[in-house]
Amino acid sequence: MKKFFRIIVLWFVALVLCGCGTTTNVDRVTEEDLNQESSIIFIRPKRFVLAFGSLSAVEYVEITYERSYRNDAGQLVVETGIRNRGPVSWTNWFCRAPEILQLRVQTHFYEGARSRSNELYQTNGSTISIGRGETYVYKVVCPVANAVDYQIVLGD
Repeated sequence: MKKFFRIIVLWFVALVLCGCGTTTNVDRVTEEDLNQESSIIFIRPKRFVLAFGSLSAVEYVEITYERSYRNDAGQLVVETGIRNRGPVSWTNWFCRAPEILQLRVQTHFYEGARSRSNELYQTNGSTISIGRGETYVYKVVCPVANAVDYQIVLGD
């Protein structure tokens, strides 16, 4: 009976650890943490289930490309390909992956290194819809000419 109990406990711990991941609370992030994040970040969803994964958009989304350049007016243009690849995680056995994925997208532009004090411009949050297997090209232009860096925040 002890062996059976140990196996059940180990199985449960393994199940919980499979669903765990690193998340950052956006409201409490420090300047150092902000600088260490990549140019595209995903925020944790409201429907977070510890044992069965996050049910986050990051499980269905693939970033196909990302580029930034200056247009003729000297403004920073950011272009990103966002693809809905569908269910790929074992956690999707318990919940059906959506046919159409709706993401909330917001871009922050910075004058220098990423920090709240260097933030020049922030776009309005917009919602985009991506069908399964489709790629959405997200393109945004910063109206402030001296923007150097950017960060795109994706969430559901």
